[in-house]
Amino acid sequence: MTTIYRNYDVAKVGNNYVAQSEEEDAVMVSRDFTRIRLAIDQLWDGVARGAMPVWFTTNTVLDLDSVDIEAAESVPSETDPPKQVKNISYTWFALSAFVVSIPLAGLMSLVKYSAETEILFTLAVCAVAVAFGRGYALLMSALSALLYNLVIIEPSLTLTIPTSAELAYILVNILASIAIPMIMKSKGLHPGSLV
Repeated sequence: MTTIYRNYDVAKVGNNYVAQSEEEDAVMVSRDFTRIRLAIDQLWDGVARGAMPVWFTTNTVLDLDSVDIEAAESVPSETDPPKQVKNISYTWFALSAFVVSIPLAGLMSLVKYSAETEILFTLAVCAVAVAFGRGYALLMSALSALLYNLVIIEPSLTLTIPTSAELAYILVNILASIAIPMIMKSKGLHPGSLV
């Protein structure tokens, strides 16, 4: 059985737990699952601080049982170059919302007379995708579909079978929820790093 913990796949192999990053080839090995989790937490904290823990090595396989991961963590030295952080600008935030919403508004205006309410829900999904990532954006897609059906579609406060236009909006919101975080990740940007 494999557990995913902070972008690491952790599996029990024989008497050991093996953690492999989803983005790198590095592997950490330990007999203790708690030790694996502590090491992963320290690595993520080190990345956020700009300094890796003192026990960290660039070896392909790191035996955590042979190093002291409870040792004091390193701090950046004065000679280290400044940490390069890519943040999301408000321009990217607005562009991601409008790139989805404007073509959608044009398409929906061909199908029916007004699309403003749907656009607001799509903008909300795009905003959540940029600010919080795929999981929360998919949740927002589901909530917006439910709220739209419950509040906007007549009769109000009654769930009805979704129309083809509603299903199209749900599909677009799901695609935006998945595509926006993927595009951001490919550009080295991360949700929640707006400046």
